[in-house]
Amino acid sequence: MRARVLAACLLGLLCLPGFAPAAVSAGTTTLRTTMLGSNEVPKGAPTGSAKALITLNAAKGKVCWTFSNVKGISGVNAAHIHKAPKGKAGNVVVAFFTGPLKKTGCVKAMKAVITAIEKTPSAYYVNIHTNKYQAGAIRGQL
Repeated sequence: MRARVLAACLLGLLCLPGFAPAAVSAGTTTLRTTMLGSNEVPKGAPTGSAKALITLNAAKGKVCWTFSNVKGISGVNAAHIHKAPKGKAGNVVVAFFTGPLKKTGCVKAMKAVITAIEKTPSAYYVNIHTNKYQAGAIRGQL
């Protein structure tokens, strides 16, 4: 009985944000994050927010993204994955697009970069840039 209760509690923790590991299936890794202006360095759009779903496939050298619930930003001109821990700005390692907001898509990326992101996702972040916030309008740590 005690073992069942413990198992149920541990499984329940996996459903809490921050406790769920990255989903891995058929050679892909799926990462989710909430992007906020307050996460940017320096601070971005005060009311900006979005959800990001990032799918990594090192074997195919492919990174896909879906941005949803994009709010509080306009004049989008780029989106990327950067390498840097929370609270720091970093270099672009995967460029998604330049120009107007593209909510979904896939790009080619170096397998070594994808593998590094899979190994330590928290060392990377995804962000969307705008004309007003050239350094980044909203950001979510992976």
